[in-house]
Amino acid sequence: MLYRDLSLMEPNALFNLSSKLVANPLWLDRARKHVRKINISQGSERTLAKFAMLDHIFSGWDLDDDKRNPRHHIDVVVAVMFTQFPNICSITLEFDAVTDGAICSPNKAMVTGGGVCFTGAVKLFHYRPGNSSLLYSLLYPFPGCTRLTLHTRPYLSLCAALQDSLLLQEDIDTLTRLGMKHVRHLDLAYVDDMLPIDSIQALVQGLFNIETLVFEWVLPPSIEYYDSLCQCLAETASLYPDPVQKLTSTYRTVFHYYSNTTCTLLRRMSVLKL
Repeated sequence: MLYRDLSLMEPNALFNLSSKLVANPLWLDRARKHVRKINISQGSERTLAKFAMLDHIFSGWDLDDDKRNPRHHIDVVVAVMFTQFPNICSITLEFDAVTDGAICSPNKAMVTGGGVCFTGAVKLFHYRPGNSSLLYSLLYPFPGCTRLTLHTRPYLSLCAALQDSLLLQEDIDTLTRLGMKHVRHLDLAYVDDMLPIDSIQALVQGLFNIETLVFEWVLPPSIEYYDSLCQCLAETASLYPDPVQKLTSTYRTVFHYYSNTTCTLLRRMSVLKL
């Protein structure tokens, strides 16, 4: 039975499902009409193993999978996705699941019409910071997306390789190079106050339709950095922050776009508070 939310363990499962749908026109018709969300992730059990201290799986599972299932290019995966499920509005990708199961290399000539026309939400989670070429390859097939979420791997503790869960300048610069000008909602986790504000400014300047910008911090930023960031975003894109939210183990800041008239009122209110 096909559901509106389709969850797959690996990219190759998409091809296996596609072949079965093609063999059954009734199922194919229902899939094209009703499937709205696609999630490609390895599942909680395997994901937890990936985050173990040695960061490897010794069972041979990965090697066996590679022998049985040939890897397809990410462009081909996206092409099949939009061909068989033209009404999807949300795509969720786990970094390891996709990069392990698909060939990821930039090839703009292969971007499909479906990818260009897609205006839904894309979420890439458990991203490994510093893999900017893979980040580019995974996101460039979706230039028309309007909601983009980029989350790194969860950190084990504040003492255990925290930097491995923090987005780097090269990751922010890669998002800028992608030129995703249709994005209205951008959610980034995790960030810290080591990210150059100039890089964030360059990113926001290319997001012509940005309405909401979300930062999730492992540690609260310094007052000086946060003030400079808020001023930059206000002057660059009329983005103003809500109060910082304290979550279970992180901090969250949501910036919203306000029109020029609203901006003037906000500035006056801030002056009165001072």
